[in-house]
Amino acid sequence: MIQVRYFVTASSISLRLILVFAGIMILLTVMPHVNPWTMLHVSTEYKGLETLIQIQFQPLNWPVNLNIKILVLSAAICCSIPLLFQSTRHVLICFFHRPQAAKRLLFVILFLYTLWPLSKGWSTILYLIFGSSGVCLVVIGIYPILQWMANQNRLSEIAQQFWCFISNRSSLTFSILIFMLTLFLTNLGSYYLFDRMPHVTDSVVQLFHGRTFATGRLYAPEPRLQEFFDFNPLMIMKEGKWYSVFPPGHILMLAFGVLIGFPWLVNPILGSTTVVLIYFLGKEIYDETTGRLAGILSCFCPFLLVMSSGFMNHTTSLFCGTLFVLFFARTTRNQKCLDSVISGLGLGWMASTRPFTATLISMPFCIYSVILIIKKPRIYLIRLLILATTVLLTIALLLSYNYATNGKPMLFGYVVQFTEGHNPGFGKSPPDHTAHTPLRGLVLSLDRLNFLNLRLFEWPIPSLTFVLILFLSGMADRWDLLMGSILVTLAFGYFFYWYSVGNNLIPRFLYESVAALVLLTARGLICTPKFLQEILQIAVTGRAIKITLSFILILCFFAMVFLYIPPIQKYYADDFYTHIKIAPLQAVQAKGISNAVIFVDQKYYRSVFPQNHPLLTGDIIFAIDRGNRNQLLMNQYPNRKFYRSKGKYLEEITSYIPN
Repeated sequence: MIQVRYFVTASSISLRLILVFAGIMILLTVMPHVNPWTMLHVSTEYKGLETLIQIQFQPLNWPVNLNIKILVLSAAICCSIPLLFQSTRHVLICFFHRPQAAKRLLFVILFLYTLWPLSKGWSTILYLIFGSSGVCLVVIGIYPILQWMANQNRLSEIAQQFWCFISNRSSLTFSILIFMLTLFLTNLGSYYLFDRMPHVTDSVVQLFHGRTFATGRLYAPEPRLQEFFDFNPLMIMKEGKWYSVFPPGHILMLAFGVLIGFPWLVNPILGSTTVVLIYFLGKEIYDETTGRLAGILSCFCPFLLVMSSGFMNHTTSLFCGTLFVLFFARTTRNQKCLDSVISGLGLGWMASTRPFTATLISMPFCIYSVILIIKKPRIYLIRLLILATTVLLTIALLLSYNYATNGKPMLFGYVVQFTEGHNPGFGKSPPDHTAHTPLRGLVLSLDRLNFLNLRLFEWPIPSLTFVLILFLSGMADRWDLLMGSILVTLAFGYFFYWYSVGNNLIPRFLYESVAALVLLTARGLICTPKFLQEILQIAVTGRAIKITLSFILILCFFAMVFLYIPPIQKYYADDFYTHIKIAPLQAVQAKGISNAVIFVDQKYYRSVFPQNHPLLTGDIIFAIDRGNRNQLLMNQYPNRKFYRSKGKYLEEITSYIPN
């Protein structure tokens, strides 16, 4: 085995200082961001293999210009230098030792696929490459210090006491702690990022539809003067019905929030509950340690926190999906029919929220269920039939909703509004959109995976690193494969879907894999010592590995909090959907206006539309400013006051006077 102390400590102190300085310089260069996907000191100009990269190395402000060819050549040289050492060659021989060589190579290829950059992804991939290099240089440079810390019994005792404090809490206490911590963070996000209002058009119409549900109706009556309330393309006005294109699962959740007067609290509660479910899922399919570590990671998973701070239906979908997987695991282990029912309700409700996503996530579990039934039909057949029956009964409610709104059980609002071209498949797209192709599907898939490596934890290293280590360690079991297959099926399924979300909460189509990826990351962290000691055969103590991992995680955490979170906060608070702002609503509240109709420019109507009562009988009615046609609506409400909204200002009008 390799004696790591010789490999690491052979260099002089001056060389170590140089490595630390170089690592810090790289991190200071790539960590500051203009926005969540653009580095401040590194810029790229995409031209294929001639992509130009301009770097201003901080804090010395050294300018460096290079292209991708030079970068690849430099990386190849840097990777080749260690091959001169026998110890490195020994590690590679151990890594690719048969019979696991083909399997490990496959996992490495899949991991590299998630880092394959395209035009949009170059900045992200460069950030992860340079960030990983910076972290490695710092760790190598200070490794003797880390090794010394690992040998200090007092430090080990403190670390042991800290973990005992966490692990000795009862499951209920720990669940309450992570729930309250996540609820606190998501409420901060809801207020400081999104002003406690929907910022994406999808969630704008779902909140309005939630208000409709809260009145006891599946749809609102079509307004008489449609042009003043027209919210195409996501609101359907047809045959006297007015409703959104979305399935009812998440809308019903928002309706509960409307009834209690806090619709902005729905997603934070769902996200916080999901964190608790992740803990219990880890405890159920692995062990207590994995569950608690996954629960802690979930509390500080920026992707989960940001999505749970808004109004998007992905939060309900992840909650239901995690509930399904947790009780599916219990169904396979226990004889209780209640577990099967709850699991079926989770999957059925997920299908009533995001049908395509639910189908993709259920596929690996359907295959696994068939295998279990074939092997042991007496044990599993009844339980899994109960689960399937519950799913079908829940989906029956979705089909009933489709029948009541769209006229046919299998006809979804998407198709009513956008035709069959909205559905996944090559050659498909709604009217006025480019037909979907395999090449476009590949581009969109790579962009989502690129951003997943960044968005999941916002670390300067790829977020899927420890997932890779888990599968390379040889410790992956059937539950690891099932968890990993969630990401695979989601990525594969959305390869066939034409829609690109642009930079808006990308990669949200992969969001429902978060619970699985957090669990796999926790497993990877736990398996890292075995990977280094038994697979790579590096003679390093378990204490040294743990202290090094702790340092890396702390470094990544502080880099995320102090250098990466600020541009995320600035972007979502100031630059995200700039035509959706809280200023018009604040102006109404500041003036104490009541019994009024307020005309709003169509560009900014998304900010106020979901505040309308579905029957247009509320104290305040927000309408689109239609110029000289406004008088038509004013005549319909003769006993109200009328205002024109201009951002932070309101102008009272008694009759329409053209500008």
